Amino acid sequence: MRTLFLSAQGAATLISRTGLAHCIRGMVNEIDHDFKRWEQF
Repeated sequence: MRTLFLSAQGAATLISRTGLAHCIRGMVNEIDHDFKRWEQF
């Protein structure tokens, strides 16, 4: 897996296209997924 850089402008574009609630929900889901596999880190 490769992490990509997300600039402030890129984040603003993403949020304007998909909506703030959708973006936050996606981040929460990813954090939750990582937390559940904490022992693997």
